[in-house]
Amino acid sequence: MHLSDKQKKNLGIIAIAACLLLLFLDFLIINFIQDVFRYDLTGKNKFVWVILIILDVIVLSVLLKRTYDRYNLNNIIEELQNIAKYKQFDSQIEVNNLYDVKLSTLVNAINDLITATNKSIDDQKKAEKTKDELITNVGHDIRTPLTSIIGYLGLIENKSISKDDLHKYAHIAYLKSKQMKTLVEELFEYLKVSGTKDKLNVSKMNVSQMLQQLAISYELDIERKGLKIFYKTNPENIYIEADPDKLGRVFNNLISNALKYGENATFISLFAKLDGKQIVIYVSNDGKKIPRNSLDQLFERFYRVENSRSKETGGTGLGLAIAKDIVTAHHGNIYAESNDNITSFVVKLPVNQDEF
Repeated sequence: MHLSDKQKKNLGIIAIAACLLLLFLDFLIINFIQDVFRYDLTGKNKFVWVILIILDVIVLSVLLKRTYDRYNLNNIIEELQNIAKYKQFDSQIEVNNLYDVKLSTLVNAINDLITATNKSIDDQKKAEKTKDELITNVGHDIRTPLTSIIGYLGLIENKSISKDDLHKYAHIAYLKSKQMKTLVEELFEYLKVSGTKDKLNVSKMNVSQMLQQLAISYELDIERKGLKIFYKTNPENIYIEADPDKLGRVFNNLISNALKYGENATFISLFAKLDGKQIVIYVSNDGKKIPRNSLDQLFERFYRVENSRSKETGGTGLGLAIAKDIVTAHHGNIYAESNDNITSFVVKLPVNQDEF
């Protein structure tokens, strides 16, 4: 907080005027003592003047400090009025030159309030943007298969088509309907887990058993694709506090993602290790490398690495977003790593939820 030039000038004038007034009062005090009390200060003038000057310095310091603090308070009020008037919620009030502890504490509290308000406004803007993107993407993804279904059903209505074509068009319409069903189910799942921090049914669970069950449940699908699946934990049994159903959904999504997009992969591996107070779980495959510029966007809603939104690998682009929300609700972190040899989705979770 800096004083304006006018305030500095006024402070200087007050200091000079106060010095002159105090000196005048000193002379009056000495003359008063000598005239009224008939007390001879001869030989003691030096001592008396030292006492008076010390008192003058104390009085002057108090006066200037109060004036300085009053100017600062006026500046703070003026800045707050400007912030409120012009909605400058990215502004901060300076505290560098505030010597009053209470005033400094007040300014820090105001700055924290401004920061919180600014964050709330940003969050609201993001929520609005997210809502618009959600509506746009859902509309696009539903319209595409719906258009196909209407088209093929229109062809079926044409009674001149052959039996083979009738069966073919009906089958295509059925597949497109399943695609729409998957989209709607994942959308509802995303909305259900989004912001679900306080809705976790936490219990103690064995991560090793969970990975084993996941490997067994996907064994048939993996064999169909000519892949192999491995799982390992270190130590052999790792226990954490988590919501078993929601955590199972995370790794179901990650394994499904590896199956769909792990182009030219020969295996999928599940590996978990204990690292201090957290557990680190890797879902890896040796498929095609994910481009670096896509790694940070993988967990965004509706994002797909492929350019077209209607690839055969399909998907809704919500699976990884769902996984991220569930991991975040567990006070954990999820990210992806990819190089020419291996691609890994890394999940870090605290062992105990009670610490949060």
